[in-house]
Amino acid sequence: MQNYLSTMEFAEKLLVKPESVRHSLCVRGHYLGVRPRKLPNGRLLWPRAEVNRVLGGDRDDPRGLNEGDGDADDT
Repeated sequence: MQNYLSTMEFAEKLLVKPESVRHSLCVRGHYLGVRPRKLPNGRLLWPRAEVNRVLGGDRDDPRGLNEGDGDADDT
């Protein structure tokens, strides 16, 4: 299961509380576009590769979430 993180590990990587992750999942069905895998016992496993994408590690993001740094001076 090295390709997955627990909710606690996922939250730590993103510098948020696990409660924030769980709340977003309940309300929106995802956290920053990341959807976990739910095991039969109810435990959630978050894909490690998606954490890297959210943190900006994947520069080939087809959705364009990593374009620019939000600086208005980019020309």
